[in-house]
Amino acid sequence: MTDGHPSRNAQKLFYYARNAVRDIAPQALFRRRLAGLLDQARLSDGSVRARLNYYNRLQDAFAPSGGAVPVSRLPRGRSMYYYDLKEFTRYFDPDLRIDLEFGDVVDVPAMPSIVKDRPIAGDNSNGVLFKLNKFRHFHMPADDVAFADKLPVAVWRGELNNPIRTLLLDVGRDLPFCDVGTPKPTAAPEYRKPYLSIDQQRRCRYIISLEGNDVATNL
Repeated sequence: MTDGHPSRNAQKLFYYARNAVRDIAPQALFRRRLAGLLDQARLSDGSVRARLNYYNRLQDAFAPSGGAVPVSRLPRGRSMYYYDLKEFTRYFDPDLRIDLEFGDVVDVPAMPSIVKDRPIAGDNSNGVLFKLNKFRHFHMPADDVAFADKLPVAVWRGELNNPIRTLLLDVGRDLPFCDVGTPKPTAAPEYRKPYLSIDQQRRCRYIISLEGNDVATNL
């Protein structure tokens, strides 16, 4: 679910410009602030510590794998992942090495690794959660339409890359209170519906969110 709204594009441009400036600045300036920031973090209350312990469930010391990358040479192929991780790693020794997996992670890494998401069941401690690709997943545009003024309809758009999504369309595509379908031209005709932007979907009272390859894109 994407939206070409001008304000979103302007915010994305600001995101890249701000992070490019941070990359140009002498990184030693950030490293000098690390001790003070850690002292400040130690004063955090119990709720913050509980969240950190959830994100990072590692209990034992470990050595990085042979494929670990130095902080100074993080992969740039996925620029938003790079910038979101570099925002914090630049405070540390550039020769420190970390294992990471950018993109959608459906399995627990073999080595302790920085990930955007991880399975919720079983021993998932090797997946150390980090707020990556946050512009996409945590961009929360304001909604100024009152709930009572929205259409009394449940809406969904997406790719049919999960059997649950196809089941939703089989059950709901002819229901009067559902506006569900896929804009993909490769889908069967009975499943196709026109593309809807974020603002158009938010004119409905209910937005259905279903897992795809991993987490639901429209979250």
